[in-house]
Amino acid sequence: IPVELTRIPFVESYFDTSAISKSEASGIWQFMKGTGGEYLKVKKEYDERRDPALSTQAAARLLKHSYRYLGNSWPLAVTAYNHGMYGMKKAAMSVGSKDLVKIIREYKGDKFGFASKNFYAEFLAALYVEKNHKDLFTDVDHFKPSNYGVVVTVQPMNISQLELLLDVDKDELRQYNPALSRKVFTGEALVPEGAKLRIPLGRFKRLLSRTEVVKGITNYVKFI
Repeated sequence: IPVELTRIPFVESYFDTSAISKSEASGIWQFMKGTGGEYLKVKKEYDERRDPALSTQAAARLLKHSYRYLGNSWPLAVTAYNHGMYGMKKAAMSVGSKDLVKIIREYKGDKFGFASKNFYAEFLAALYVEKNHKDLFTDVDHFKPSNYGVVVTVQPMNISQLELLLDVDKDELRQYNPALSRKVFTGEALVPEGAKLRIPLGRFKRLLSRTEVVKGITNYVKFI
């Protein structure tokens, strides 16, 4: 999909991994529990909607599905991210056109309100600001991507076990894994089986270099 679509979270959440809407949409992509559950693991103790990498992969799949369903139109697919692909299909059929401007002007659907009508324009505005940030702002900080390795839990375990097994402290696990809930870090809930966990790349490589240690923890986590 076009890389520009990765800027939709600027409109949805300002890239805040902890963002939760009034309707309980969560994460940078603001997935609702129902839609998120079609693409991601959504549990109380482990919610992949809050994971920026996993939720971005899920959003890409959803956007691609919408694009094809709506006749290969990115304006409609982007708007459908807010209004729903079936709602946009209904709107396009109602006015007899895939032209988003025509739909905005003529479609009178009850749920096609201000947010849906303006979503694509807000997305374009975010793109414009980003591409022209040197002219619009001064002293913009640029953050380097985090480098990490990934392990997957083979069985449920508490956070203290993971600290010992992976030689990573709790604060690093919290920083790199926003999908884990607060209760996991207080010991009130377990990290579930199948959780994809990131650890700093340096620690990941050091762990992999210790062959005997790796063999000893394969009943708990697997490396991917």
